[in-house]
Amino acid sequence: MISLQESEAFTIRQPSREDEASWRKLWAQYVTFYEAEVGEEVRGGAWQRILDEDAGMFGRIAECDGEMVGFSVCILHAGSWTLDPICYL
Repeated sequence: MISLQESEAFTIRQPSREDEASWRKLWAQYVTFYEAEVGEEVRGGAWQRILDEDAGMFGRIAECDGEMVGFSVCILHAGSWTLDPICYL
């Protein structure tokens, strides 16, 4: 485990196409943690939507010392309490 005190190079950034292999490794760990199964069609589709600015879905990559150590997936959707989009993280 990496602590913030051990590194000054911790960053959060937008994903890029070059991140796919590292993202898939972390995604597989995420799915395993929840004891779930997600097929390639869904996994590949999720990655494509994360990269598509018009999909209503976006992600962030966490890096420490140049290595991907985490990710988030956010989904924007309409709500009934506001006219602004709601972000589901």
